[in-house]
Amino acid sequence: YGQGQQMGGYGAGMADRAGGNSSGGSSGSGGARTFPGQLLSAVLKMRGLPFITTKDDIIGFFTDPSIAPLVHDNIHIVTGSDGRATGTAFVEFTSPDEARRAMNKDRQSLGTRYVELFPSSREEATRAATSGR
Repeated sequence: YGQGQQMGGYGAGMADRAGGNSSGGSSGSGGARTFPGQLLSAVLKMRGLPFITTKDDIIGFFTDPSIAPLVHDNIHIVTGSDGRATGTAFVEFTSPDEARRAMNKDRQSLGTRYVELFPSSREEATRAATSGR
């Protein structure tokens, strides 16, 4: 199966990079970034993942009583043209509100790496899956 097939029913399209929505500021000693307003999408981009990260690892990362459990079909690990993981993944939550709560995991560690979270979109996830980056 090709890389684009990983994305399931995601439609193709163009959208601005969601990472640009960040205020870039810090919210206290925890170092978590703040994002203005409510998230308009239920999709988050994860960056900085260990290259050996699995979907089960991502499910474990987001396991929290305040966040609805994830399923494998809603996690998309980006691979390059060589088939290797790039350290980026896209996760679709049940609602934008769930994604907002999941943002509390921003800059927390997965293994030995800290993971950055960004508001994203299905369109950005589709582009990443089909670009071979």
